[in-house]
Amino acid sequence: KREMRRILAEGGYAFACVSGRSDIDLARHEARLRFEIEAGPRAVFGAVTLDGLERVPEDKVRQSLLIAPGDPYSAAVLEDARRALVNLGVFSAVNVSADTSRPETGRVPIQFSVRETAPRTLRLGGGARLDALQLSSSLTAGWEHRNFLGGLRHLSLEARPGVGFFPTRMSDFPSLATPDRVMLQG
Repeated sequence: KREMRRILAEGGYAFACVSGRSDIDLARHEARLRFEIEAGPRAVFGAVTLDGLERVPEDKVRQSLLIAPGDPYSAAVLEDARRALVNLGVFSAVNVSADTSRPETGRVPIQFSVRETAPRTLRLGGGARLDALQLSSSLTAGWEHRNFLGGLRHLSLEARPGVGFFPTRMSDFPSLATPDRVMLQG
């Protein structure tokens, strides 16, 4: 029944009701299923509200939703809008609820509840590599801001300084010849 309601909601029938009944005959090893579907009228999106915005500008968030009041209702479009908010990278949680309690209006008010994440990220790391030509090691440092100067501008800075020891002669394996050159990398 849940899957039938989902399919109907994707087709614009937000107020659909699905009821069912089963008759089981154990002696005959039979079961009869009966479903009653009342699709109701096709719906349109009602008012779209956003809760939980603090530092992120509402106009930029609304642009990414791609739904507006009066557009034909679709559960798939609603899920696409939720995914678009997640993909902005500025929210740690995004929940969406559709109010289908008033089918007589033909409109489904939508409420997005978001929780903003920290807009800045600092990354530190390191690594080493040994191959037939060289032995190298490096550090990685990065800083990212997902709402730089407002307006959801994205700024990412990264540096990878390192040192390479050249050449590494693998032909002398299992003993390695000592590298005679040091090269700075970045």
